[in-house]
Order: sequence, then structure tokens, then C-alpha cells
Amino acid sequence: EFIGEPFQPFRGLVGQLVDALPVEVLSSHTAMCGGDLSRLVPNLQARVPAPRREVAEDQATARHLLFQAVVDIVRRSADIEPVLLVVDDLHWAELTGLQLLVHLVRELAGHRVMVIATYRETGSADSGPLRTAIADLARLGTHRVSLAGLDVHELTEFVHARVPLSVGRDVGRVAARLVSDTAGNP
Repeated sequence: EFIGEPFQPFRGLVGQLVDALPVEVLSSHTAMCGGDLSRLVPNLQARVPAPRREVAEDQATARHLLFQAVVDIVRRSADIEPVLLVVDDLHWAELTGLQLLVHLVRELAGHRVMVIATYRETGSADSGPLRTAIADLARLGTHRVSLAGLDVHELTEFVHARVPLSVGRDVGRVAARLVSDTAGNP
């Protein structure tokens, strides 16, 4: 999902906000920072043409302006109604996407925004940028919930509830195979 494209999860999240926000809210946003945000979400200009601004000469300034533009549009959305941002498979995210996530959580504290981010603890959480992001998020007071896979009994119930009755007597064997193949991830 994230491989090869910076900010990929945020393109979709912010794109949905751009599609949902009233034009007057987008107009006031684009007057402030639309040029920066349109680099991330091109469909913004389809809704509200943004004045073209000069691109920042250094990457740090350009990144900061983009991060602030994302914060601004999420904040404006949250002023209208609560916002839930779900970022899945964080273990695939690249450095700038992780930095944007931490920035959003920091800047949107106290606003009507909930961020849920998921990642697999398959070794990727033990090294590099993801470990740093997780530590930064913990310092910001986020809550971490660790989930384990389902055991054989739980998977038996899961399979029994979702598999056609013709499998009936083989449910235990199917559940055992699922535990073996997926470590209990339904």
C-alpha cells in the first residue's frame, strides 16, 4: 500500500476530506496553503482553484508547509464534524509519512480528531523510522493496544460463523490450519 510513494496513506485520507468539505471552507484553506496541499491532493484544484505559490527552495521548508497544510485541512474538517483518520499497515510507511503522522497527532491534540494507526510487529517495529515514530507517538500520550492472533478455539468459532454448513464437521481442522498458516490473523 505504501511502497514507493511518499505520503500514500495521506493522499487518500486528505483527498476524502477535500471531497467532503464545503467549497467555502476549501476556498479559505486554499487562500492560506492550497498550493502546498495540491501537491499532495491534486483534486483540490478541481474543486477550488488555488493560487500557485512558489515552491520552497529547501526541502525542510517545503515539508513543513505541506505538513501544516494537512493539519489545517484536518482541523477545518474537525471544526465541522469529528474526524477519524485510519492509517493501516504503518510498517510499510516511509520516513516522511511517519513524520507527518507524528506531526498530525502533535498538532491536532485537543481537536475533534481521532487517529488510529495499525502496524504489524514482525520485526519492522524494532528498527529505524517506525520505532522512532512509535516512541514519538508514545511521548505524545497516545494509547497503544497490542492485538494477538486468535487461538484455535476462537478461530473455530470464527470459521463456524462464516463458513457454509457443508464444512461443518471439518471446522476444527480448518481452524487449526488457519492458526498454522496465519498465526491466528482472521
